[in-house]
Order: sequence, then structure tokens, then C-alpha cells
Amino acid sequence: MQRDYSVPTLFKGAALQRPRWQWLYWGPPGTSSTLHVDVAGSAAWNVIIKGYKLWWFYFEGGCYNAITGPGDIIVTPPEVAHEVVNLTPCLAITHNYIRE
Repeated sequence: MQRDYSVPTLFKGAALQRPRWQWLYWGPPGTSSTLHVDVAGSAAWNVIIKGYKLWWFYFEGGCYNAITGPGDIIVTPPEVAHEVVNLTPCLAITHNYIRE
């Protein structure tokens, strides 16, 4: 499946994109992640293939949210706590990365 897509141009220059930091997520409506910070101080990009997700980001003393849908890319900065819930059946690809 990794040959069926390419890393978005904006993220191709990231120095560290480990294969074990790449995920394909599929879930029904209502499935979610718990509040967390990504691994090893990494950032992450997430692209939605099908469906919609609601994201919450907690930083600088505030809570910010976004809804992503097919073709949307969202970035989670390093060390930013976040959580997400599928609003519909959803298929997405995520890569964590570290820029030098």
C-alpha cells in the first residue's frame, strides 16, 4: 500500500520519517484517540481519504478544534496535546516525523 500514495511535498524534506511511524487508520463513527502527545517529540501529518474527523488541540492555554474531510491534511506540531474522533466512517493515513 505504501506504493499507492506519496508523502505530500511539504513533508518530503523531513529528516526522520521512520516506517514504524506510519499508520493507516480505519474506524467507524465515534471511535477516537485519547488525549496524547506524539512519540519522541515528533510532529505528524494526517490526510483523510474518506470520512470526517473532529480534532482538538491544546496549547498556549487554549483549546482549538478543526474538522477534516477527504483530501484535507492537518499537522500536529511537536509536543502539542491532541485528541480526535471519527464523525463518520473514516480512512486516513498518518506519518510522524522530525525536522532537523
